[in-house]
Amino acid sequence: MDIHAVEGHHDRHRHRRSASGVTVLAHLFGLMALILMLVWLLHYREGIDLDSNDNSNRIFNVHPFLMFFGFIFMAGEAMMAYQTVRADRQVQKFVHLFLHMVAIVLGIVGLHAAFKFHDRRGITDMYSLHSWIGIGTFSLYCLQVCTIADPRLLIWGTSKKYEISFLV
Repeated sequence: MDIHAVEGHHDRHRHRRSASGVTVLAHLFGLMALILMLVWLLHYREGIDLDSNDNSNRIFNVHPFLMFFGFIFMAGEAMMAYQTVRADRQVQKFVHLFLHMVAIVLGIVGLHAAFKFHDRRGITDMYSLHSWIGIGTFSLYCLQVCTIADPRLLIWGTSKKYEISFLV
């Protein structure tokens, strides 16, 4: 038996343990941030309601909640899915893609909330740097997830070798 093969296996196992500790910390910090945001929105900012007729601030509050929960938290969970989901590689890939899709859907609803708030208040859309950077970031994220979900969507195409290695 080769001593280097055993050491390599030990190093991989040690890395796996340290990565799982980091992911547990990431989960805890994410959940803590989510709880703090909910406390802030529900207690100090009048609540969350996408269909509110009497208080447009509640409509706006959907935006920061869903942009954090969907776009940041769920996308982070998707990135950590390979470490946290103890299953076959195909199941890990499915969970990874599913969480990214959930992040996109929640992000779209969060953007809808901002535009709906602007319509209710008569505010011009896309008037700030925050708006433009946010739309650009979200668009690039969607493009990245869609092209990774199906590499054939890339404009310049892909080689058969890449497609086969991607599907394995």
